[in-house]
Parts: sequence; structure tokens; C-alpha cells
Amino acid sequence: MKSNLILGGVLSLGLIISAPVLAAEKWYVGLGLGSAGYEDNAEKNLDSMWTYHESNLESLGIAEIEQKPSGVFNIYAGQWLTDSQGFEFGYLGVNSVESDGTTESWNYAVRYDLDGSTDVFYAAALLASKFENKSRLYAKLGFYHATTTEKVKISGRDTGIQIYSNSENNSNLGFLLGFGYNYEINEKFGFRANYDYFPSALDGDLYEGNISALTLSLNYKLD
Repeated sequence: MKSNLILGGVLSLGLIISAPVLAAEKWYVGLGLGSAGYEDNAEKNLDSMWTYHESNLESLGIAEIEQKPSGVFNIYAGQWLTDSQGFEFGYLGVNSVESDGTTESWNYAVRYDLDGSTDVFYAAALLASKFENKSRLYAKLGFYHATTTEKVKISGRDTGIQIYSNSENNSNLGFLLGFGYNYEINEKFGFRANYDYFPSALDGDLYEGNISALTLSLNYKLD
């Protein structure tokens, strides 16, 4: 089912690319930085720990978890075929998303350090409304391939002694949704603000769900 959806996305992108290119603009490349967040399983993992300790007649006095947002690096290339249609290929790297937590009872205190990083490659069609100053308000629809590396470390909260550690990789395919605003500074350079949403990009034990990323970018039109 998922492969059929991806194939449909490829065909849809192909229809846009095969549109008349008489008014096509020059290729552009861009570089962006921003912030991203995951949906994670940290609360579910703590619930499992709670159940485990209760089954051993222990009680958890405190159970807290906090996710820290990550930096994002985005590099891309694309072309506007008409004033309102274009396409883009790119890479988005989510550097590191951390979820730190602690559990505590009368006889122990444990710290959890969860870390995830993701590499996303994507291809997307762009649909836009172009204004008189050559800026564009656009929507993005495409597909992606995401690979996530997860790491977990459990240690004594006060002692720092490591109790357990593990690392694993997971990959997923799906559709991306996005929108943004692009402003042309001059004939060569442009600036844009962009939001991308990757549903179900994560499929691991520590992180499972969606990735959302907000980036600010600088574009350059090739000769």
C-alpha cells in the first residue's frame, strides 16, 4: 500500500515537471538552518518502567521527561517551471533531539538520556502564488526517505554510573507537506522561510511519529 502511494507521488511530480517550460526560470540552490522536533515515546517508556517497578513492589516517587529541540540543516535545489509550478529536491538533517528524564523512589534514582538524529532526503512539487515584487507564497507536496539513529543511556542520577546503553537505526518512507514564503532580494539571491512536516517519519523504540522543521534559507540562482 505504501509503495503504491509513493508511486502515485512520483507520477504526480512527473506531471508537473512535464508541464510547459517556456517560462521556466533558472535552477536555484539553497542552504537553510532552523529548528525541529520529534514526537517521542519517552512518556510511554516511563509508563513501562513504572509498571515494572510496581510489579516488584517498588514505587516511583518522581517521573519526569523533557525534550530539547534540535538544530536543522537543509540543502536543496529546484526550478520554477512557471510562475505557479515548480519542483525541488533536497536533504534535511536533524542534528540531535534529546529527551532527558529521571525516575526516583525511596531506594534509587535513575537518569534516562535519549538521543535521536535523522537524515531526510526528499523530492517535492511546488505550487505557488507569485506577487508583483516576484516573491512567492508556496505549498509543497512530495515524498521522503528518512533514516533515524536512536541512542539510549541509563545511569544513576547521582552517581553517573552507566547501567545500560543501546543504539539502533530505523528507516521509513512517506509523504511530506510544507509551505513557505520566498522573497527575491535581486536577480541572483532570494530569502525564504519554510515549514516542513514529515508524517510518520520515525519508527523506532525511543522515537515514533512525526518530524516538523522550521528553516530560514538563502537561495542562489545558477547561471
